[in-house]
Amino acid sequence: MIAVWSVSTGSNYPHLPITHKHLTSLSDETRGISEFARGIKPENKRFCVEDTARALVAVLKMHKLFPSEGTVRLSRQYLDSIVGLQRKDGSIHFGYDKEGKPLPDLAKGDQVGRVLWGLGHASIYGLDQGMREQAQDIFIELLPHLKRKPNGPLPQSYAIQGLHLFLKAKPKSSMANQALIDCANHLLSRIPNEHNGSWKWPNRIVTYDSARFPLALLLAFETTGNTDYRDSGISVMNFLAKTNFPNDGRRLHIIGNQGWFKQGKPPAQFDQQPVDASSLVEASLAAWRITNDEFWKDRARTAFSWFTGNNVLNLAIYDVKSGGCRDGLSRNGVNQNQGAESTISFWIARCEIETIGI
Repeated sequence: MIAVWSVSTGSNYPHLPITHKHLTSLSDETRGISEFARGIKPENKRFCVEDTARALVAVLKMHKLFPSEGTVRLSRQYLDSIVGLQRKDGSIHFGYDKEGKPLPDLAKGDQVGRVLWGLGHASIYGLDQGMREQAQDIFIELLPHLKRKPNGPLPQSYAIQGLHLFLKAKPKSSMANQALIDCANHLLSRIPNEHNGSWKWPNRIVTYDSARFPLALLLAFETTGNTDYRDSGISVMNFLAKTNFPNDGRRLHIIGNQGWFKQGKPPAQFDQQPVDASSLVEASLAAWRITNDEFWKDRARTAFSWFTGNNVLNLAIYDVKSGGCRDGLSRNGVNQNQGAESTISFWIARCEIETIGI
């Protein structure tokens, strides 16, 4: 029988106790975490390395706040799963199939960036020195497989999250320092100039997980001290805030994936995804740390409250009973499936918001 750990004592959010119940139900000892679920039941058809890497971030954050046997077990399980997918040349398979065999496709683009994020987190916040060193080794072997100048901003944005943390553990790594600067400079070059008006986005359409872009620039500033990264990151955050927190800013209106936000047109209202709320929590808190402006702290709280019902339909996305997060908000209501990305996104946001209090 699997022991389920939760805690509310000492928490700033006792009505939302920290629990790995649903993460555990989605997880496999060797394959990582199931990408999809039907309701709360994992489908166990595919186990993507990018989800497992993000799950590693979530449980290490949980462990830092309220350590338990469960967070220890899941952390080691997730890292072992990633290790099992890496090839001799440092590249990494996309994931495992339902039989536990590595899928033939290799991780690329966003996927590599997310794996670097997870490994970077484990490089500094791993359970012990052995785990940290193992994550650092895999990170360095995988880093050359990151495409530095892809079409969109997300691969570098995710990678910078990992590089920022890796460099806390290994500040003298010339390879990692150069990679962070290359990625940040490329992101910086993608932002339209002032004479192009108020559209502060690298493409003519804003899609999913958009706050990762300015978050990466803000983290690059924290690492390097380059104020161009800071100023551009805040500029893009202001651009996203106008869309995601309209009117009085008391409610998060996530850009929907049924049309996204095209330049010159209003943003789509549905479907709204938990990953966007989570990245807005993280990016807003980074902006608050850097500027000390309470505006961003308030936006972080508002973004988190989207999970608990402060959204356009006034419906809870987080499931207190299961410890999982529903997959999104459509015009017809809540998607009742509780897959990996949604649940991981909630727990990363939940742990982030815990650090600032109510």
